[in-house]
Amino acid sequence: MTATDAVFELRGVKKYYPVTAGIFKRVTGYVKAVDGVNLSVFRGETLGVVGESGCGKSTLGKVMMRLEPATEGQILFTSNGKTRDVNAMNSKELFAFRKHVQMVFQDPYSALNPQKTIRQAFDEPLRIHGVASADERLAIMERMMDIVNLRSEHLDRYPHEFSGGQRQRICIARALCVNPEVVILDEPVSALDVSIQAQILNLMKDIQAEMNLTYIFIAHDLSVVQFMSDRIAVMYLGKVVELADANELYESPLVESV
Repeated sequence: MTATDAVFELRGVKKYYPVTAGIFKRVTGYVKAVDGVNLSVFRGETLGVVGESGCGKSTLGKVMMRLEPATEGQILFTSNGKTRDVNAMNSKELFAFRKHVQMVFQDPYSALNPQKTIRQAFDEPLRIHGVASADERLAIMERMMDIVNLRSEHLDRYPHEFSGGQRQRICIARALCVNPEVVILDEPVSALDVSIQAQILNLMKDIQAEMNLTYIFIAHDLSVVQFMSDRIAVMYLGKVVELADANELYESPLVESV
């Protein structure tokens, strides 16, 4: 793969959080959650990002989505032949960007509003991104539910009526309903029972092949990352300390343990 195949290109990306003290909140230092990351994500691949708790991997995903602004560096996103720095986008450009890049979070229990039906949870992003026709929105909802192996009649249920695995399927379907190019998956199975994890992982692989998606798969479980990923970036203390093909990394790692 070459640079022209890259959907994301990170150049010297940093995210620092100030540490303050005293009644005047004087800055005494910084927590370097992401510290000078250089990384490419190629179209159609699954890039695994692995590391111990607190290494900065989830923060990196949020910075790539610009849920949190980068302190420094460039996050270049390429779509339809156009490249833009995510950190420099205005509100209109950021709105369009988030149709192309979606995120699935770790906890399916808190990712869904308990006061809204699944239909309402799907309807909101579709309306926001310009799907005006009610019939068209319903068709998209039903197709997404079918893709994640749930029935369309489930649309009128509330989140508490589903198991953890079913909720995560719904979160995946909601992320897919706007037809993104890239999905950032932040520990998508770590909150689920082991018996359910394999089902979700296999489902995500099938969806990727069907929809030609690019995944950024963030996790701390090495076996899960190896199963899902084409390449793996190992993070430690905010830095990428190793980047290799999945099989190569497991056969001859530079870092012995994470």
